[in-house]
Amino acid sequence: MSRQIRLMLTAAVAVLLAACGSSAPESESVTEAATPRPSLPVVSVDAEQLSQYWLIDDEPSKTEGRLSGRSVNYGCVSVDFGIDADGKVFDVRTRKSWPQAQFVEFVESAMQEYEFEAAETNAAHQPVRTQWLLAVADVDGKRSLHIAEHLLHYCR
Repeated sequence: MSRQIRLMLTAAVAVLLAACGSSAPESESVTEAATPRPSLPVVSVDAEQLSQYWLIDDEPSKTEGRLSGRSVNYGCVSVDFGIDADGKVFDVRTRKSWPQAQFVEFVESAMQEYEFEAAETNAAHQPVRTQWLLAVADVDGKRSLHIAEHLLHYCR
């Protein structure tokens, strides 16, 4: 290989290595990541106090099942859950269920679909942990979730 070709190859490799090691041109804009909310500790609140922190933004219309037979059954599930700084439900735990475990899986799944928006008094988006007593109606094998006081007397 001639000396002239070796010099040209060496120069080409040097240019490529220099180009690979350089930073982005100054004319390109770099998008910065959104600043995350500061981490706040999760506070426990009673169900009656929840509206001071969070309001239901999207309530699931959770139903499941099939139409068969003619029966009406009610049940209740007491759940403990958290609402994070983005209004999403996390860590749903069943505390009590009547009839025993019949509706637990259905309720825990439905709880994951709730979305909350911060109340005016919760500008910091304070995460909370609370408890709800939920009624489940099973009509002809089709289940639906209710936060309805008139059904909860069956659960107490």
